Amino acid sequence: RLVPSDKKHRHDWMILPEHAKGAKDGDLVAARLLPHRGYGPKKAEIVDIFGHSDYPKDASIQAIAAHGIPMGFSDDERSDAAAA
Repeated sequence: RLVPSDKKHRHDWMILPEHAKGAKDGDLVAARLLPHRGYGPKKAEIVDIFGHSDYPKDASIQAIAAHGIPMGFSDDERSDAAAA
């Protein structure tokens, strides 16, 4: 199960083993909801694993993800930096 950090989502999400992508208990992850009809827990799949929730950067990573700020650099940005 995934416990969303965003308080808009009041319920846990179900992560099936084939959608876990190696995430372990306590990992800080990004997930997306899967199409859902009917009753029962909503299902989601792990999109990215940021690290363990005990890390000091936990709050920063959550804020960055919540506001859609990209993490890391694109290939073009890395090429430009290498050329400079």
